[in-house]
Amino acid sequence: MLVEKISVLGCGWTGLPVAKELIARGYVVKGSTTRIGKMGEVALSGTIPFIVLASPTLEGERLSAFLDCSTLIVTMPPPKKEGQPDWATLVHKSIIRNAIASGIKKVVLFSSTSVYPNLNRAVKEEDAVNQTSAHSGIDIKAIEDLYLAQDAFEVLVTRFGGLFGPGRHPGRFMRNGNSISCSESPVNLVHQTDVVNAVVYLIEKGCKGIYNVCSPEHPTRNVFYSAAFKDLGMEGVEGDQKLCDFKEVSSEKLIEAGYHFHYSNPISDF
Repeated sequence: MLVEKISVLGCGWTGLPVAKELIARGYVVKGSTTRIGKMGEVALSGTIPFIVLASPTLEGERLSAFLDCSTLIVTMPPPKKEGQPDWATLVHKSIIRNAIASGIKKVVLFSSTSVYPNLNRAVKEEDAVNQTSAHSGIDIKAIEDLYLAQDAFEVLVTRFGGLFGPGRHPGRFMRNGNSISCSESPVNLVHQTDVVNAVVYLIEKGCKGIYNVCSPEHPTRNVFYSAAFKDLGMEGVEGDQKLCDFKEVSSEKLIEAGYHFHYSNPISDF
């Protein structure tokens, strides 16, 4: 029986753990990095390493070998380049062209819940709008739509809440010392463990379309960050007692698909 080959474009904080989990489940996994110095780390995980650059077209001496797979996971954060506002679009159009030319059957795109406006209620997959992300400076939904418009391959879009886990302690997210702004607003976060397991679950279940991946419980910023600060040994954290405009990202669709969160409440593990 042929073993399915999966390629991970971007073996960073989310991509490499996903690659490791897929390898543990018996897949042949190829992974890309832009740095020669990281190839050893990728190889040690059991992932076959490749150098792939986006300038903005995909480039690499062994690009065709990297793209010899049935499923391509695109983990790259939406790239931007000073003075070239269409850079991200050009990069992702190149990825799509290469996926089609290589006969790839499925593309999994890592995305973000920043596609949702603050509607002061729970938001689901259909509530996304075109807006420039404050974090990336990119219209992420427009990037998603480039992939979803294709009929040459299946598309699975996973929208992650704020990421935390190994090396990303949420107590270090705050930039204003011991003050918690908008302290009565809910958080939308997800642990790396659930990112990895949800992505692999959706791939193995053959799901397509769009799924939110965000812890189903949403403690207030005051409750969450007070606990996170305390975990770091920081005391006396104060909140401003304000309920600002917010959104509460729903993972109902993912749960209905049968996925069980390891950390339903993000306070469960830092």
